[in-house]
Amino acid sequence: MKKNKIVAISSLAALSVNNIPLLADPSLKTLDSEGVKDYAPFSWNLIGGSQEAGAPSNFGVNFFIPLTSDYFSLYYLDFESSIFLPDLNNNYSSNVSAQLGRPVTTSTRFGRRWLTQDKSSMFGVNLGFDTRPVERSSLSTISFNQMAVGIELVKENIDFNVYGLIPTGDSKQDLNSRREMSVLETYGIDLGINHTDSLKSYIGYYYQNSDISGTEGSGFKGSLEYEITDNITLDTTYTHDDLFSSRVKAGFKITFGEAVKKKYTSPVIQSLSEKVKNRKIRTITKAKVLTTSSSTSQESSSESAEAAAASDPVCSTSTETSVRTETSTTTSSTFYTSYTYYIRRQIRTTKTLEVCTVDGQTTNSSTLSSTESTTNTSTSYNYNYNYRP
Repeated sequence: MKKNKIVAISSLAALSVNNIPLLADPSLKTLDSEGVKDYAPFSWNLIGGSQEAGAPSNFGVNFFIPLTSDYFSLYYLDFESSIFLPDLNNNYSSNVSAQLGRPVTTSTRFGRRWLTQDKSSMFGVNLGFDTRPVERSSLSTISFNQMAVGIELVKENIDFNVYGLIPTGDSKQDLNSRREMSVLETYGIDLGINHTDSLKSYIGYYYQNSDISGTEGSGFKGSLEYEITDNITLDTTYTHDDLFSSRVKAGFKITFGEAVKKKYTSPVIQSLSEKVKNRKIRTITKAKVLTTSSSTSQESSSESAEAAAASDPVCSTSTETSVRTETSTTTSSTFYTSYTYYIRRQIRTTKTLEVCTVDGQTTNSSTLSSTESTTNTSTSYNYNYNYRP
């Protein structure tokens, strides 16, 4: 089924690429002396965002790399790598299991973008591959992957983005003996509207499903993007679906490199070097359903499945105190005498530790604070008479 969807989307992309009348003939020139290569320079971005439906908070870097271009089109590589941060207490990105550790994710897109002859529209297609490691409660690591395909159309005041995120490989894996995690297969469409030069809004629809039963459904989302300067953009997104209910996410993007000034360009021209959206590997976690013998009633099976739900991570703090003794010596002498001083100190070290466990297994142990204090000091000395007549 996944292969059929991949083929269908890829065919749509290929059909759009071959539909040349929609695009400009590269042999045709306009009075404007600048081509695509002048509007799509290399740039890189610092990016970050809070926890959202299916993905934890993250901080990372994005690179937009133009490869080859002619007067109306360019090929590009869009690479992104982020660190996923631990989930907030009692607010898990995958619903019932906390994101542990700080795994490093990657996301790669290869695409082509075209301008129409009058530069009033931009059309683009892209393909990509994403990776996401996940740390389990046993401190071992599993990994999820997905393929991605996207089609985009941008005009002066409106734009469309159609995308598909298709899991590959082992898309459902065990987190522990009681819980399993699966990648969400997602297909969606976004509509963007430019309100001012700095403010833009999006509304979108998405369909999602996974290899865990009961996760199929649809959702809606709305976003706002505000450009504080040509290089700094803030955004917030609201999503709602039956799987995650309502979630709100906030993010930022800081662009470095050869920025294209707004007063010389339109949203169409700016879109040539925009990073690709909708690229995170989103996951869902649920308790594993235990199979029972045929003689067991359905009610008993339901109770067993409920009992199989693992406990959420439990964190506690403790204080450890240790005392050590240090001795230092100093010596002073004259022609007739010498003194050796012994200074003894007792140093007390107090540490506050945080230990987290899931299903009785330690998942994280860290030192929250550590202080040292001198509790006792004593001084003694030896006297030697060195005179020899």
